[in-house]
Amino acid sequence: MMLQKAARQYKYYLISAASKNTKLGRILIFRQGRTGSTLLTDLLSKHDDVFCHEEIFGNHHLGPFLFPSRLADGMAESVEGRVYGFHVKPGQLRDNTVIGDLSKWLHEMEQQGWYIVHLCRKNLLKHAVSTIKASRTNVYQGQSHQAC
Repeated sequence: MMLQKAARQYKYYLISAASKNTKLGRILIFRQGRTGSTLLTDLLSKHDDVFCHEEIFGNHHLGPFLFPSRLADGMAESVEGRVYGFHVKPGQLRDNTVIGDLSKWLHEMEQQGWYIVHLCRKNLLKHAVSTIKASRTNVYQGQSHQAC
């Protein structure tokens, strides 16, 4: 099973190694849940030159992600558009990758040309109410999610 997971990631590692960094912009949206990141991703993706994935490290079935920076670079080079972006939660990086120090990793991504957008909600009460409402109604991002 681990070999299959590594093979799925491997193609992006190869693309990353062979790439010439052709994207004009790379955007990493670092966020907590319920902060509007899906709306931001959808809005960015409306532009003809932008392609944004949602949570590329959220799929634990493909992880652990051994080289998350290379995976992000490979995914950026593998899609249409002059600007590439994705969003990620801190817990996804902690649980599904081998990143030890998140601050250090974000700094390294910034040094490699990624624009870091940090989304957070300052009102913790509204954040908690939003999370409880979404879990009780099973409605996230304006869509109903079916249980697996």
